[in-house]
Amino acid sequence: MEKILAQAGQLGVEAEVFRGSSRETSIEFENNSLKRVETVERAGLAVRVIARGRLGFATSSLPADEESVLRQAIDTAAFGKEIRFALPGHSPEQRVEVYDPSVPKIAPEEMVAYGEELINPLRLADPKFKAGVSLAAAETRGELTNTAGFAMKISKTFFGGSVSGTLIEGESFLELGEGFFSCRRTDDLMPLRDRVLNLLEQGRNNVALGSGRYPILFTPTAHASLLGPVLSCLNGKAVEKGSSPFRDRLGDQVFALDYTLYDDPLRPFAPSTTPFDAEGLPSAKTVLIEGGVLRTFLVDLDTASALNIKPNGNARRGGWSAPPGPGSSTLVALPGKKTSEELLSGIEEGLLVHYLMGAGQSNPYGGVINANIMLGFLVRAGKVIGRVKNTMLAANVFELLQSRLLGLSSDSETVSGTIVLPYLLADGVAVTAGGN
Repeated sequence: MEKILAQAGQLGVEAEVFRGSSRETSIEFENNSLKRVETVERAGLAVRVIARGRLGFATSSLPADEESVLRQAIDTAAFGKEIRFALPGHSPEQRVEVYDPSVPKIAPEEMVAYGEELINPLRLADPKFKAGVSLAAAETRGELTNTAGFAMKISKTFFGGSVSGTLIEGESFLELGEGFFSCRRTDDLMPLRDRVLNLLEQGRNNVALGSGRYPILFTPTAHASLLGPVLSCLNGKAVEKGSSPFRDRLGDQVFALDYTLYDDPLRPFAPSTTPFDAEGLPSAKTVLIEGGVLRTFLVDLDTASALNIKPNGNARRGGWSAPPGPGSSTLVALPGKKTSEELLSGIEEGLLVHYLMGAGQSNPYGGVINANIMLGFLVRAGKVIGRVKNTMLAANVFELLQSRLLGLSSDSETVSGTIVLPYLLADGVAVTAGGN
């Protein structure tokens, strides 16, 4: 990498070089049977340059002709975006907990045995339930350097997977799935398996529901689906383009007083934890919404410059072959005061929603979602009565988080390892029932 930086200096351009590699062992059970066991190694090189005030980018699989990749990046800069930022220099490194030495030692046979332990109770629950389990254990290494003097190396481990299944009984179709990832070896998939078993049992009892407006208690998984439009509008690129309704609203009350959302790139053993962002800025907690007030956006150096705001270390890289862009690491919403059970017990007639499908396919910049309720239950007098089928909900997420928010639970859950959310109770959500 020193060779590329030296060549960039000789050519009079600023350069950023990222080299990444990974080794991943994964297994997959499908329809109750083991389908796949494999180990894959990947490596890549990405070069970004600033040449004559324009941004260029090129990538290659390793081994690569580094000089050729540099020249490709310089060539693309002739057609690249004009920019007004400089690459960051050296910064003291901060310690983060992202490596578990036991993860690279996990043998495929151990993963298969763990998969069997997860799937066996699902097989026994019902012969018609087609269960699936996927597991992955990986070690990654990344190195980022630039001509301004920044240099960082990081090694991370990942472990986790998902538990899922499908039950078809006549015209009844029930699909379940839970997942979790961490930087360390964990047994957190066991409680997820037990949840799938519990939902399988609860989901057998179907009940009728009429169309109307109902209070809905969204589980953390469903809460995460609601945040799709919010994150789209907090992304600096959408703000820069004028697509986001949050543009020019910094300091405004956009959500209810109870709602606070922040990004935490230093959370111990979270998959996205990192001491520096993808451009070399030190990682730090970024408060996005505080007491309902819009505080800042997710920005990289480019969008921070365009919006004339201070960079906040939120550049992320979607793999070594993608350039840095604004993104989140571990999103956290602050909990409320009542437990999820207390919020549920206060519903006279409404819904408990676990999974939504299609929440991100509507108009994200308008906050509009029209989603199928993949798994939801009718609640009467604070008790779960049965599963509702063929139902959809329509809502404006911005309105839901502002004027329809009734409460957030004191208990939170980590969804897929990347977002930590409480249960969310909203009032007057429009539900359309197609029959049960």
